[in-house]
Amino acid sequence: GLAGSGCAYIGFQPLFTGDLEVEASSQDGKLRWLQLISPDRSEPRADADGLIHVIGHEFHPIHAERLRQDQLLGLAVSAPALEKAIPYALEQGFDLLLLDGSSGIDKPWTELHVEPDLTVMRDAIRLLRKINREEDISLLYFGGLKSGTDVAKALAINCNAGVFGVAMGIAIGGVIEGDHIKFDSSRTLEERRNAVESWIRATAQETAIIARCTGKTNVHNLEPEDMRSITISTSKALDIPLASGMGRREGF
Repeated sequence: GLAGSGCAYIGFQPLFTGDLEVEASSQDGKLRWLQLISPDRSEPRADADGLIHVIGHEFHPIHAERLRQDQLLGLAVSAPALEKAIPYALEQGFDLLLLDGSSGIDKPWTELHVEPDLTVMRDAIRLLRKINREEDISLLYFGGLKSGTDVAKALAINCNAGVFGVAMGIAIGGVIEGDHIKFDSSRTLEERRNAVESWIRATAQETAIIARCTGKTNVHNLEPEDMRSITISTSKALDIPLASGMGRREGF
């Protein structure tokens, strides 16, 4: 389902192995896998399409290298680590930053633990613009995305892509139990694959609709100026104006 939709998978281990990997590849084409790297969780693998080293909330220099020429390199960083992580990533030639608005992308179903920290997008863009390097590295956002509308907002802030977690789990039949999602055996692999394709298709269409609502045909042409916030907290977190402005409107 993911491969057939042109999407990639981010995780410590491949989504499929052995016979399941062969079956998935034969039906949908090769699934691109971006491997999360953490010293105590995983070792870099040459068969991964990208290596994303998890930095988290506190920056520390790491040893990162491509295991093949076309392998992507990235850092997963939270807001407190951005000031040091961004210059480091640019100097070392990293391809992407995964902006982590959750309590830690390396934790299971982390989006269920806390509210997303949207300031990581705002601060990353500010820092890159300050040094005039905004176009030199790709930005992915993870944390609380639920729909195509949410992806459109991330793109408008100037991220290049959005990363889903819990929303995808629910779409393929998962049920929230506490701070985890539980799956049962009531659905076949084929049913879950079809659910993935349908959900991604609907999400992409919703994102495109939001772009058209602003008069644009390409979702990647969305800009911060196209957005308004309906809450003060979101307005501050993303540095975008309120829908009605700060002043009181006449007649209210």
